[in-house]
Formats: sequence, C-alpha cells, structure tokens
Amino acid sequence: LTVNNLTVNEGSPYAVFTVTGATDQFVKLTTANGTAGSADYGSALQYFNPDANNGAGAWVDYTAGDYVQIPEGPNHNGTTLLVRATIASDTAADNGETFTLTATNTGGVANVISTGNAGIATIKDDGTGSIFTAANTTGNPDTPTAPLDDDRPLAVSSVTVNEGS
Repeated sequence: LTVNNLTVNEGSPYAVFTVTGATDQFVKLTTANGTAGSADYGSALQYFNPDANNGAGAWVDYTAGDYVQIPEGPNHNGTTLLVRATIASDTAADNGETFTLTATNTGGVANVISTGNAGIATIKDDGTGSIFTAANTTGNPDTPTAPLDDDRPLAVSSVTVNEGS
C-alpha cells in the first residue's frame, strides 16, 4: 500500500493523491498537519468512485474513520484510489507548507491493522507546483489556464536618471 508525494500550487482548488494497493483492498484515510495548518488545506477528504453516477464516476465524501475499498470493475484498473483534499489560497507568503495523507489497510481477511503509508503534499506559493481542477479524475496534474499563484513580495529598484535623459 503506497501513497504518492505531490507538490501543489496554492491556487489549486485540490491536492489529488494516488493510493496504490491491491484490487478490493480496504483502506482508512487520515490527514495530519506538517508545517501547514488547518487553514491551509481541508481535512475533509473525497475519493473518486468510478462506478458512481451510473458508471460516469463521481467524487464521494469520505467519512472519517471508515474503510473505503480500492475500486474494482470495468471503469478503472483496480489498483488505485484517488483521494483529494481542498487547498486554501491565502495572501501570506508561506511557501513550502506540508501536510500528509496516510492510508492504512485492514491486513486482509483476518482484519489485522498494518502500518499506514503516508504521502506528503507540499503547497507552493511561489508560482510553481501543480494544479488539480474539480474535473480532475486521473490524478495527473491539469494544465494551468492562468498564471500560478505567487504571493512573493514584489521588488522595485530605485534608479537615478539625468533630467535631460
């Protein structure tokens, strides 16, 4: 069971993690602050269920503490679960904040809990990082349609010119 690391721009509405495991494996999901605080990302998670919405797929709210199954069926490959958390944009220059998504499995039929695996999301506020739109159902970053969020302060230098110049 693995969870990817990702770097997301603060202007992205979401951070989308890919949880990889066995088909039909049940996983519990939790987030934790790294250097990011609860005002920087949403701890309420959603997962993509490709069989929801009559097979068209939909993002579904995750109930904290529950186990969700890595999906199987005709609309997906059966080894990945996409999980997203909202990203909050603010005006502070707080580049490089982190939070984690941990996925813990049940350990199989015996229902023994194994160690969870964590992915780290780094929120960038310097004009870099990936964008994940609300329509993203692949886990691959979307192509930005506008400049990326960049809250670094602007610098203006002083110049001296001749009046007749």
